[in-house]
Amino acid sequence: MYHGGLVDENIPSDPSALGYFVQQFAAPLVPTLITLVAGGVLDDVSREIGYGFHYYTSLVVDRVALVATVAVGYALGAAVRRLIPSARASGKWVWLLPGFVLIVACISELASRDGSLVPLFWPTSNGEEGLGYLFLTCPAGGAISYSAAMRRR
Repeated sequence: MYHGGLVDENIPSDPSALGYFVQQFAAPLVPTLITLVAGGVLDDVSREIGYGFHYYTSLVVDRVALVATVAVGYALGAAVRRLIPSARASGKWVWLLPGFVLIVACISELASRDGSLVPLFWPTSNGEEGLGYLFLTCPAGGAISYSAAMRRR
């Protein structure tokens, strides 16, 4: 539309189903995968340096994985918000499904025989105990922070 020499460049902000589904998978997975790869590289480097250094590095990497995933999720959301403004309308709702799954997992853990949320919020290397943290909590944290970045003005 022509307005006295200026071109109207309104970008549609209607939520797109395809955009929502792409973000629904990318928002939880991309931050988690980036954190896992970075943690794996740091783990390999620390093994080369020596056992004592590796022990302390692995403790730090395990403990900050959720914080790193949240930070990467927020940065991803901010980048997508700037680069693809039309994704903002659907991106701010991406947190719903992972958040709901995390709430159900918390209720399930509390109803279990030990009633502890430790497996969901504290990483362990004891086999299956760390899977809830890795596959539920970290992706949910990435998706929630992604949506928070999308809601920012």
